[in-house]
Amino acid sequence: MSTSDINIKERGQIAVWLAITAFCVFFSTVYNHYGHGIHSFFMSFLFLWPLAGAIWYSLLPAVFSVYPGRFSKNAMNAGLATVTVGSLLQGVFEIAGTASPYVPFFFYSGVLLCLLGMLSLFRHKN
Repeated sequence: MSTSDINIKERGQIAVWLAITAFCVFFSTVYNHYGHGIHSFFMSFLFLWPLAGAIWYSLLPAVFSVYPGRFSKNAMNAGLATVTVGSLLQGVFEIAGTASPYVPFFFYSGVLLCLLGMLSLFRHKN
């Protein structure tokens, strides 16, 4: 695999995370607008999780001189997606005035997947 192939794939990954970030900004703005004056920290800052994914994939090759493998990418993507959905659900529940005992499991499992992806990345560093 050539370096240009890796750069194209990484740019595509960054573009996907930035598109998800834009969607989260739009979704949280609309949802907070129709929240009858009730705002949620988790909904207002929902965009930070996918933005962290874009930053992670853009800084990773430059700072650490390493390209993530399939397992590391999949674990990081799944972890960030899980934490994003958990934040979305927590925001929806707070605005609706209810709660769920299952939302913390989204955060725990998402962080665990992210850590697993990072450990896998640095364990196989060349």
